[in-house]
Amino acid sequence: MHLQTSKYLMIVSVLWAATVFADQPKVSAPHATAQLDLPRIELMPNEPPGFKLLDFAQTARGFDQVAFQPAGKLMWWDDSHVNIPGRGIGMPSYVDHPEMKSGSNHEAITVLGAILGSTLAGIDKRAGENNFAAMSAQYFNSANGLNVVLNRESTKTGNSYWYELFPQILFDSIAVRYPQEQRLTEISDIAARRWLEAFDALAKNGKPSFEHIAFDLATMKPVETGKQHEPDAAAGFAHIFYTSFLRTRDERFLNAANVCLKTIEDREASPSYEILMPFGAYAAARINAECGGEHDVGGLLNDFLEPRSDVRAGWGLIVGNWNGVEVSGMLGSVNDAGGYGFVMNTYAAAMGIVPIARYDERYARSIAKWALNAAGAVRYCYPGQLPEANTTRPGFVSNPPNVIAFEGIRHRYKGISPLAGGDPTVYGWGPCDLGLYGSGFAGVYGGIIRPTTDPLILQLDLLAADPSPPTALPTHLYFNPHSESKTIQLDLGSDSVDLYDSIRNRLIATGAHGRFDLAIAANEIAMIVRIPAGSKIEIDGRRSHVGEIVIDYENGMLPPRPAPMQKFVDSKARRLLVPKFTPTLDGDAKEWTGHGSRPLALDTSGRGELRANLSFAWDDEYLYTLIQETHRGKDVHEAADALQLGNTPWDFDTVNFYIDLGNGKRASLGDFVWQLGFGSDGQRDLAFSSQAPDDGTANLQSVCSGKATSGDRRIEARVAWKGIAAAAFGQGSPYRAEPGLTIGCEPMLAEMNHTRQSFLGGSQYQRPTGIDANSIDLVLQSVGD
Repeated sequence: MHLQTSKYLMIVSVLWAATVFADQPKVSAPHATAQLDLPRIELMPNEPPGFKLLDFAQTARGFDQVAFQPAGKLMWWDDSHVNIPGRGIGMPSYVDHPEMKSGSNHEAITVLGAILGSTLAGIDKRAGENNFAAMSAQYFNSANGLNVVLNRESTKTGNSYWYELFPQILFDSIAVRYPQEQRLTEISDIAARRWLEAFDALAKNGKPSFEHIAFDLATMKPVETGKQHEPDAAAGFAHIFYTSFLRTRDERFLNAANVCLKTIEDREASPSYEILMPFGAYAAARINAECGGEHDVGGLLNDFLEPRSDVRAGWGLIVGNWNGVEVSGMLGSVNDAGGYGFVMNTYAAAMGIVPIARYDERYARSIAKWALNAAGAVRYCYPGQLPEANTTRPGFVSNPPNVIAFEGIRHRYKGISPLAGGDPTVYGWGPCDLGLYGSGFAGVYGGIIRPTTDPLILQLDLLAADPSPPTALPTHLYFNPHSESKTIQLDLGSDSVDLYDSIRNRLIATGAHGRFDLAIAANEIAMIVRIPAGSKIEIDGRRSHVGEIVIDYENGMLPPRPAPMQKFVDSKARRLLVPKFTPTLDGDAKEWTGHGSRPLALDTSGRGELRANLSFAWDDEYLYTLIQETHRGKDVHEAADALQLGNTPWDFDTVNFYIDLGNGKRASLGDFVWQLGFGSDGQRDLAFSSQAPDDGTANLQSVCSGKATSGDRRIEARVAWKGIAAAAFGQGSPYRAEPGLTIGCEPMLAEMNHTRQSFLGGSQYQRPTGIDANSIDLVLQSVGD
């Protein structure tokens, strides 16, 4: 049935009254589900420049042909029989990995990601001569008695939470899609109980704490190494527990999931470390929708998207256009190399994020906008999508071609912007940056995303990649990013269906089939559920059902749920008053006396011997700094010039600044990272920033003086406000430095290289959060204040 727009409203009103309100108590008309923005997603463009949709389903099927070809260059048979009686499968994490070539030397994230990705793209991995789905059990570490799915066939726990929980999440999602493989379901149940034992051990003295790196299942104790913490493990636990509850209906799992989520919600700063937070947010959304929970889904998503984690600073959602390439939507580091987005993170996160739109409709528009941008950005990581000069060269041609992606995309590396590549060639341990461990997840997008008759309006299948898909009717999300209303055509097939929009909370058509015109207002969404024609819709509080199947978790029949309260954060950052003063950039510190800010003392916290004092000043055009060495370093490693410094900025005597113009008060694209090198040869402009705009508006300038041999090196430097503002808020953003302005600035001193570096407060790698006692707020003052 093809409905014209002119008939649309009349038919809808009649159908709604006749179908929905039949035999129901009289209630007011339903209201549409109001949308809540996820702030960092709103920094991205509605209409991504240069958008082109990769055929992700075809890419995933091509990857499957290459990766699962026994006679090919990549896959090998694993006949070690460590955990399973039959043969298993191995793949290298990267093409031509120098060590991963045979036997049991392979990773679950690579192999399980490939099996799951192919499955989500519609390929039955049980079919044919080899049952690859059943081979997933090779990662169930039963031979060593740990009885959980881990990243290797025989390994230990206690090294890294995300490497030890993410494989379990992938495995469980495979198992639920192959119920015929009863052993896989058994493994999921056994492993869930094992992780529940770990939870009980962590919680035995009260509320559990995840402020450590991992949990050792052999000793049943948390592990603290003094390096990173991975408290987002609570999200991974919550996901494993809630999906186990869905399988077993064991209330212990539900209770444990709630407790884990509460530990995150009670935490002042984001706990995000790698990839687990979206899966915790998914668990929270389902608990709210299905069990009446009250978890802060938006807060959990923001903890993942905003680069504000206190355990891995600068990780989150990348927003930016790098030399004409729109990369908004990629996930990874917003600071490393000026930004480094990863294929695996960008694909895998959609498994947790996209299904949330069905369980908590309030975030559906933001989720759809992210999916649009991410789909446009991740294609640049594939060979053939950027000029070859902007890649690290594949060095391998697949058949079919271009179905294995580079590990990720960097903002800038060795003067190239952007650069599609990866860690193997940059760090010199491998010859090829094509990553199987990320590319295998292409099927996540391949299952979710389909084009429509408008190139910028995607059809998102909200059930395709759901980690634990419920019994549901086909549900698709559409976002119109245009500034005017658009109509797309849906192909409904030959069978008649009724169409229900769970955002507007009403039927929009009955008995529809064939091609159907769907009108979507500008910057709005539609979430369309295809219902068997003539079905009766029943209302149960906030939920609407067709039979036993929920079609709408927020049907507009009750007052809207209140928006989550934003956490009040009491900043403990130290205030440093910065006078207005224009020094002459000559490397001489005399004129700073009585004019600059009071000095901050930097050291390397015993890792080295270098110490320095740091002062600031400002005027209408520039932020200035003076760095004075107060104790010579044990070793000296000075860059010869800005080019050398920029190629390996972590490898020299430097002072690094993370300048945050937003400072928690205004959303920004990220910190401006400014690196200043010490020099003993009077070098000028020994300064570098990956975030500096390509047009030179940052105008980085520095002058070095003094000698390392005498321990009296100085750096006098300046950076233009205009360039910092462009990096923080986009080109052309109005910004004015004026008295009273408060800016976050976390400095770090490095002697020789990153092994002897320290942030203010002593941490080697964990940057101050911007609100803790080791953080600095620069407060601009008038002349003479």
